[in-house]
Amino acid sequence: GGPLIKDRTFWFGSYEQTRQATPLQLTPPGGSINLTQPTKELLWSARMDHKLSTNNILTARFNVQRDLQDNLLVQIANVAAPESLVSNFVHDHTLNISLTSTPTSHIVNEARFFWHRLLSGTPTKTEQPGQDGPNFYRGAAFCCPQGADQNRYQYIDNLTWTHGAHTVKT
Repeated sequence: GGPLIKDRTFWFGSYEQTRQATPLQLTPPGGSINLTQPTKELLWSARMDHKLSTNNILTARFNVQRDLQDNLLVQIANVAAPESLVSNFVHDHTLNISLTSTPTSHIVNEARFFWHRLLSGTPTKTEQPGQDGPNFYRGAAFCCPQGADQNRYQYIDNLTWTHGAHTVKT
């Protein structure tokens, strides 16, 4: 991060990426199968602060989190066949914009807009129905597919008045 325009506009950014895998051993009829459960995570964010005037500051921040996992056992035992495993993804985005104003030395007003989008899913690897038996499970995991697609919006306006030892906020 740093200044874009001296004493007026500042920026900040961050980036993080994780890739890892965990071993998984399945024991369906016919023999043991060794797999990995890969996980990928991406996080990044950007922020900008801009001084519009002596009494007004505009701030914006955007965040992203993306998680991807594969070869998961969800609510079934490890006697499952590989097609019974599922994947999981989560895409989470947020945007926060605020305008902070100080029209007098006793009054501060903060107007804020917030947007949040969540997209997630747990898709199956097969269209075959799940079959559960003694020491075996094959077909789609009975819990899945699952998913969510949500958009949320929020607007907040805070007004604070201070005089001596007294503060009123609404």
